[in-house]
Amino acid sequence: MEKEKSLTLEELLRPCVKFRNAGITEQMEKIAEEFLEVDEASEKYVVSPSDFKKKHLAMEIADVIVSCVTYLHNLGYDLAGRKKIYKEIYKKNDIRDYYKDYRKGE
Repeated sequence: MEKEKSLTLEELLRPCVKFRNAGITEQMEKIAEEFLEVDEASEKYVVSPSDFKKKHLAMEIADVIVSCVTYLHNLGYDLAGRKKIYKEIYKKNDIRDYYKDYRKGE
């Protein structure tokens, strides 16, 4: 059995090439569509939790993240630019103590 390789940061922050030329309206529609799928999956999970529904919800959340990464890319933020944005957000959130418990090791 082949060992599954870990994803690199670059792979985790990779935009979808299918939407690389999407305009602002089209990109926002895609994000809204993906968010609705999160909402639906979340409702199903809350009503009747299961491992399958939990994984489905997680995948829908990841789809929103990928759609947002793609939008950042389309705005002109390459990988280095997206990393800078993330660092700024993490710094801002750290100042607000959003990661307080996480820093303690969850």
